[in-house]
Amino acid sequence: MPSGYRGPYHPVVHQQRRLTASGSLPGAWIISAGALGRLERAGLAPGLLRELFDRRSTLFLAARPASIVALASTTAVFRSETALARALVSRAVPASAPDVLVDLEHWPFTPLSEQLHPIAALRAAAAVAAAYGKHLVFAPAFDLMKVLGRGDLSGEMLWEAFDRRVLEPAATIVSDIEVQAQGAEGTALAQVVAARAIAEIHRVRPAVRVFVGLSTNPDGRSVTPADLVAVVRATPDAAGYWLNVPEAGAACPACGNAASPVGVAFLEQLAAGAATPSHVP
Repeated sequence: MPSGYRGPYHPVVHQQRRLTASGSLPGAWIISAGALGRLERAGLAPGLLRELFDRRSTLFLAARPASIVALASTTAVFRSETALARALVSRAVPASAPDVLVDLEHWPFTPLSEQLHPIAALRAAAAVAAAYGKHLVFAPAFDLMKVLGRGDLSGEMLWEAFDRRVLEPAATIVSDIEVQAQGAEGTALAQVVAARAIAEIHRVRPAVRVFVGLSTNPDGRSVTPADLVAVVRATPDAAGYWLNVPEAGAACPACGNAASPVGVAFLEQLAAGAATPSHVP
C-alpha cells in the first residue's frame, strides 16, 4: 500500500449530477477538429453541435479556427514540453490560438525523460507558455504510471498513486487540468477515479478547472452512450469534458474504427436529459 494512501473513494450517492445547477448542458468542452468532423458525419445535428461546442468556453484542438465553432478557443496541442517550447520559440503557434495543451503519455511522442519526470516537464512548459503569453492546459495520461508506478500497485490504488504523483503537484502549477480517465469507462472504476481525482486536485487548489476525458472507444474497447453519461453524472464538480472519438493511427494503434455513433447518441442523451436529468440513463 502506498505511503499516504487515503483509502477507497466512494462518491456520495446524493451527488448525482444535475448537468449544471440550472439543469443545462455542461458548460465547457475540449474537442478536436477530427472528433468534431466524425460526429458531424455520423449525424450529429448541426444545431446541437453548435449549441454544445460553439462557445467561448470550448477548447477546439485544431491548427486554425472553424466557422462551425467560430466562438471556440483554438488550442494548439503538443505531446511534449520540448515540442511546445520549439513551436513557441519559432513562433509557429498563431496569435489566434491563445491556449496550448500539453498531452504527456506513455507513447513514442513524449520523451522518456518527460514521462519519468512529468512535473518537471510541466514546470518548464508553464514557464515557456507564460513567456509567450499562452494559457497552458495540462493533460497527463494515466498510462504514465507504466513508468512511474510500482509493480505491487493496481486498480484503485494505482489511480490513487497517479493522483498523488501527477495530478496533485500539477494543481500547484497550472489552473486547467484534464484527467484522462477514459480508460476506466465501462468498468467498476468508471464512477470512482475521475470524481476522486477532481476532489484531490481541489483539495490542493480549489480554483483549478478540471476537465474529464471521455472516449467513444477507449483503446479500441466497446462502450455505450450510457457508460459516458454515467461518468458525467458521477463528476458534478468537473468544469467540462474532453470528448475523444479516436480511430486507429500512430497515436492509438489499438483504437480500430471510430465509434462516432456512440458519441452522437451520448450527446443526444445528454441534451435530452438536460431539462430532466433523472431521465438520463
